[in-house]
Amino acid sequence: MPASPRDMLVGQRIAAQIVAVGQGRVQRVVMIGSRARGTPRPESDLDLVVLVELPAGSPPWGPSETIAERKRIQQQVPAPPVVADLWVRTTDRYAEARHVIGGVEILVDTEGVNLYSRPPERAPVIRRTSDQVRRELVSAWVDHALSALDGTVAIESGRAPFPPVPGQPKTATEAARMCVERATTALLVLHQIGAGKGCDLLPLIGQLSDADRRRVADWFGAGQASETPSHRAHRVVTELLTTLSKAHGMRPHLSPCWARYKQIAVR
Repeated sequence: MPASPRDMLVGQRIAAQIVAVGQGRVQRVVMIGSRARGTPRPESDLDLVVLVELPAGSPPWGPSETIAERKRIQQQVPAPPVVADLWVRTTDRYAEARHVIGGVEILVDTEGVNLYSRPPERAPVIRRTSDQVRRELVSAWVDHALSALDGTVAIESGRAPFPPVPGQPKTATEAARMCVERATTALLVLHQIGAGKGCDLLPLIGQLSDADRRRVADWFGAGQASETPSHRAHRVVTELLTTLSKAHGMRPHLSPCWARYKQIAVR
């Protein structure tokens, strides 16, 4: 089902605004997610991927540079009529990751709707293999799970902001489930099993190995009767990190995750 005419019009308007503040670097703006697929709910975000082309010979951008560019664009573009979520990627990173399940780059090709594009001015520079990108994406999903664990603890301890931030879990139980979903996604990305943003995990779980399938079934189950949501989320993250540390080549990518994990205090 194609994107609705209204979503196309809104998306093109936002894309034009992004290009206007893009300092000449924007090469493409692509809509992904449920609005691109024509299956949004009323509360669905408008998901946009902005591909920027750096001049030849420029140093590569890492996460800090892309996050900074995302913030800069969001500050300079007027508030859209729908909630918009923005990802910034360089054309080099897109070329590296476009065939790897787990990131937004592959969604540009599999479900993306072009809102703006211009011809590239140079060939992309490939610095990482697909396997290296896969490991980076796995560790990124682990970090997302850690954020959900931290949120679960914050809600239980009363540290979470009130009223809740829009789009964030309102209860510790919701936050713990988010942690489980992100931990499961990390395993799916490890094995390169997956689909688009917001896809149903249940049919994908059936494709995991027997050991992982049993583990995930336990994660989604009720757990021990005495478990609080934070204890459940903590157990899931512990099992995830332990499992991934045994996977080939993953240990170096998980060092920051282990460090963050040790800083989250669960009572």
